[in-house]
Amino acid sequence: MKRLLKSGKCLLAAMIFPVFMSAWAEDLNQSVPIDQNLTHTFVLLNEGVLNEKVVQEVNLMGDELFKKTGIFVALATSNQKSLEELRNLKNELKAPYALLVLSLNSHKVDIINSNEVDKFFDKNEVLERSILPLLGNPKAKDIYNASMLNGYADIVDNIAKYFNIKLESSIGNANRDVLNILRIIFYGFICFAILFYFMRKSKHKRLKFEEK
Repeated sequence: MKRLLKSGKCLLAAMIFPVFMSAWAEDLNQSVPIDQNLTHTFVLLNEGVLNEKVVQEVNLMGDELFKKTGIFVALATSNQKSLEELRNLKNELKAPYALLVLSLNSHKVDIINSNEVDKFFDKNEVLERSILPLLGNPKAKDIYNASMLNGYADIVDNIAKYFNIKLESSIGNANRDVLNILRIIFYGFICFAILFYFMRKSKHKRLKFEEK
């Protein structure tokens, strides 16, 4: 039974994730107009990890949230710097803030909040829901662009929801819908596999009983 579930999980991932990530890659490589009215730059560090569109999308979402709530949500990614070095960027920020960091050198991702922002969203839920599932597939395309944009959107959407405001620049809903569909398909497969297993087991017992 365990082998069946494991093979089913691998098959599902092999079928769905390449399609999902290819769509991400195609979309993220398209250009978007630059908003000249941005008040701040919300990508504190990039070092070539993120493409132009992701940087622009992050700045648009961050700027709108900042104007409506006063909360600064920053993003920093690096090839060379350690996770701890990226975490130290929080010292350059004025509370209230949230800082999403990705270190390719440390192979780690984290979210650092000022104290008051902790109550606006659960950072562990954001990591597990919107970032780690994408980073966990190293053979897929654009996992860094997709995971950082998806995670950033999740953060700003949660903060906006807490303050009961709508973000016109938000792109998070569509992305999480895709991930939710993947979860539904996967757990649906597990339920089907379990049902199939017990049906076969019941049939086998019935046949043995009839043979007696």
